[in-house]
Amino acid sequence: MFSIRPTFIALALVFGAASAVVSAPAAEAQATKVIVINQGKIYNDSRSGKDIETKVDNIERSMQAELKPTADRLKAKSTSLQPRLQGKTMQQLQADPALVSELQQFEKDLAAHQRNQQVRAAELQATIRKARSDWAKALEPVLQEVMTEQNAQIMVSRNQLVFAAPTTDVTATVISKLDARTPSISVVRQRLPQQQTAQ
Repeated sequence: MFSIRPTFIALALVFGAASAVVSAPAAEAQATKVIVINQGKIYNDSRSGKDIETKVDNIERSMQAELKPTADRLKAKSTSLQPRLQGKTMQQLQADPALVSELQQFEKDLAAHQRNQQVRAAELQATIRKARSDWAKALEPVLQEVMTEQNAQIMVSRNQLVFAAPTTDVTATVISKLDARTPSISVVRQRLPQQQTAQ
């Protein structure tokens, strides 16, 4: 079995225009108001972020279930081949065409199974990217709404700061509004194009 769950990289990579810094029309420098968000916390603590992770977990389990019968069969075949290959020289092996044929077929089946694992891993990564991209799109209007309510000109990601006063952090407000507006995100398993799966 496999587990291809990318570690949570800074969501600024996904957010695009709504990411690390959101700016409103400029005001005079001395009147500029800056507010701060914790992007990781918004994703991890919001209902939609948790919803994505639950759905991705289910998709991953489904992929593992698809691979399990073949993996079990290959494991059993490997176990049965080992004692028959034990201590045999290449000459002795070549003198047993039936065993050679079995071994060649096992190697083909194993290679095909490994390709299937790679396909599932790539599909899972694509599924996660799509879901988080959709989540970021849902978050963007919430960030803009909070900026307007706070009369702020700049929104900064906490991981880009050395220090910020706690009163500048609007993460909880963003989570509350996002939960109300988008409690869940549709997560659909992404499939690789046929030509890629055949490679």
